[in-house]
Amino acid sequence: MNAGFSGWYGQLVNIAEPATLKALITKGKRTGRTYAGTISFGALEKVSPWLRDAGLTGLSNGDKAAVLRFRLTLGPNRLPRRLITVYPGSTHISAAVAEDRQVGVETHYTGWGSRVSVKAPAASEVGNMGKREPADRGGDRG
Repeated sequence: MNAGFSGWYGQLVNIAEPATLKALITKGKRTGRTYAGTISFGALEKVSPWLRDAGLTGLSNGDKAAVLRFRLTLGPNRLPRRLITVYPGSTHISAAVAEDRQVGVETHYTGWGSRVSVKAPAASEVGNMGKREPADRGGDRG
């Protein structure tokens, strides 16, 4: 998950994926430039490689049936400008901790079409880590 543990409370929808954006637009009810609706985590997992790789794979059947509410607003250029999602905290946090709490995330998208320059680092600055073992997620850090 991006941003470490705090990423669990981040935006779970990657609208930069064409299939994910299409799913939201298709499932949402349009009012002007805003699409609002719901999508199950199971349906979102099917269309979003990012979600599958973000550490939420292995969702239980109950979690796959859980519903994420969304409100997606497009700008005048028809590119995403704002996305608000609300979903049950129990989908990826212990149900005992989350109880019936909801997680809400608002994301603003800016700079579409800006020029970006990405340069590869010098070969001397690149390391080869080889095959890595999964990180130990236990305590014992002290």
